[in-house]
Amino acid sequence: KSISYIKSKYETLNINEKFDLILMSESSNYFPLKPAMQQTKRYLRKGGCLLVAGLFRKGHSVVFPTWNVIQDFEKEAKRAGLKLIKKEDISDFAAPTMQLGYNFYNEYGKPLVNLVTEYYQKAFRWKATLLSLFFNKELKIIKHVLYNELPNRLDVATFKKYGRYLIYLYQI
Repeated sequence: KSISYIKSKYETLNINEKFDLILMSESSNYFPLKPAMQQTKRYLRKGGCLLVAGLFRKGHSVVFPTWNVIQDFEKEAKRAGLKLIKKEDISDFAAPTMQLGYNFYNEYGKPLVNLVTEYYQKAFRWKATLLSLFFNKELKIIKHVLYNELPNRLDVATFKKYGRYLIYLYQI
């Protein structure tokens, strides 16, 4: 009963409160970096902390394009007046879970999607044709995500080459 909720994007949030802690648990890639750091500075009390756990790219690459680049994230945090207290790389601890997801995707997910798609196209040929006519762009995006991006995101070797799972603790 004492918890209030605000429906807003972080980068457009506009309230008159300050906080001791802002937690970004695998969410720091869902909003623009610069406005996010400005908001963090705005909403942290003096001595308040920003705790971030999430996926980051090692450098500017086309792999994992939605993830923040480590050096850009750190530079923007510093620019916002946040002092780095601790940084921990937990990539090696996350890798087994990713491998499990990758195995599940290859053994069950992908074959199931193929089976359902093939069945739908054969059983409902005219509906499948109409669907592809009206939603061709959307279907291409879904297909790209399922067959290109998802396996790439779950592949441990690709992750280790291009990404890291980091925990940051900053203080203002």
